[in-house]
Amino acid sequence: MNAPRNREHGRRDARRNGALSAPRAVGGAVLTALIFALTAAPASAAPAPATTAAWLRFAHFAVGTGPVAVRLDGAVIDAHAIFEAVTPYRSVAAGRHQLTVTDSASHALVNTSVSVAAGKAVTVTAVKGRTGLDVQWFGDDLSSGPAGQAKVRVIDTEPSQPTVFVNFRPEAREAVASTGDPAAPVKNFNTASVPYGAASPYINLPAGRYNVQVTGAGGKALVSGRNWPVSAGTVASLAVVQSNGGATLEVIADAAGPTQTPTGAMATGFGGAAALLNPRSSGHTSLLVLEMLGIGLVLAAIWFSTRRAGRAWPRFALATVGLAGVGITGATLRTSSTRVKAPVAQGATVRPVVGIRSTAGPETIDLASAPTGAPRPTATPTRLSIPAIGVDSSIGTLGLNLDGSAQVPANTTTVGWLTTGPTPGQPGPAVILGHVDSRSGPGVFFRLGQLIAGQKIDVTVGSVVHTFAVQHVESYPKNAFPTETVFGPVPDRALRLVTCGGPFDTSIGHYKDNVVVFATEISTRPR
Repeated sequence: MNAPRNREHGRRDARRNGALSAPRAVGGAVLTALIFALTAAPASAAPAPATTAAWLRFAHFAVGTGPVAVRLDGAVIDAHAIFEAVTPYRSVAAGRHQLTVTDSASHALVNTSVSVAAGKAVTVTAVKGRTGLDVQWFGDDLSSGPAGQAKVRVIDTEPSQPTVFVNFRPEAREAVASTGDPAAPVKNFNTASVPYGAASPYINLPAGRYNVQVTGAGGKALVSGRNWPVSAGTVASLAVVQSNGGATLEVIADAAGPTQTPTGAMATGFGGAAALLNPRSSGHTSLLVLEMLGIGLVLAAIWFSTRRAGRAWPRFALATVGLAGVGITGATLRTSSTRVKAPVAQGATVRPVVGIRSTAGPETIDLASAPTGAPRPTATPTRLSIPAIGVDSSIGTLGLNLDGSAQVPANTTTVGWLTTGPTPGQPGPAVILGHVDSRSGPGVFFRLGQLIAGQKIDVTVGSVVHTFAVQHVESYPKNAFPTETVFGPVPDRALRLVTCGGPFDTSIGHYKDNVVVFATEISTRPR
């Protein structure tokens, strides 16, 4: 008697259970997607592929030759390069490049190919040859010299001198300051004879002021420079160039780095968000368990929909699509912090070489304001803004600890600028540190690893806002931190942002990696 009623109740239950099976599947999928989102690791990104970038610049040292136009692979890098001028380095892909030099009437003077290896730099110089314009190129070493010193080389582009010899003599007061003994002999630094068309090996000069003496065959005085300030952490080339009255001396600032380089990695995290950054870190497995629970709920929902629904296939398909969506969402979130390197365009403004010349006898040049000796500005950076990841922070100042390691910000909500390096907007790598987290949650640089190539970073220095573009982001093990890559001299006005990432080791209370953002200045504007 009750059988028809029971069958009707059964059909109602089946319909109700079938109707609920899809929401269950969707709910499980949503829960799993949220867990995937929480477990995405923005500050422990996979390392970007090895760089293929290289550097190339052009110097016009052909006396008696008017302004020339310089093209690299067909693109104009300087439309009006005058004598004794040097273009800034340009970032190019490693490999072979075509360099063309034309006069004001667009007649080709030089058409040659230049090869440059990944991570290397080349200077191409135009000189006056026997029948026209010749070019020479030199491999440049922009790596750091010893602590407290600069690297200097000499290039001989003077065709009337088969060889030159250069002596660097510290000014007396500089020698006294370095030794503390007025009676101590002054130590000179010399290059070996430099043949025409060649460059000397780099020599290391302690920071200070120098008088420079250039001699030719038989000890003949050719040209001298006085009062040249040499800054630690810089790389420079001195070119002996032909002039109308003989030889002259040109100073080229190649690259700049910190006056003191920190040792070791950066301690910019406390572990309070380690489970969010990397749930598989030592001692943090709770979110991984939740993730597996969410996947289990989705699978259970699929099973119920196929087991109890009269029309199982549409609901099974819906649940499967939901599970696929979870996988896609998780994969997207997990790979959103993959870094892609992109070269940033360089300006083509001609950078003239500094020198004030005398008028009588072998030329004497006042090098007091030569590029490598330019004083650091007194203004300090005050504000950092990164709209893409919601950072807007004041900037403090940081130095080095007694053991030579970098100081880190005293709190986790603001960042700090390393004062031993360049100021943001100066040539060289300016470095700003920030904590990824505190002991209880995220810090100012929690999302730093999410930045991608091309995104903008603003740094306020005095009354000027310097805008940088992200080139790439890297994650380095702290036990193999690449000091030269991060802090070494570069020709760009560069910026490095550093925080912690990777797994958190509870046994030592530190993250195992450092995350580093590499950026280059692209513009400035008034504040």
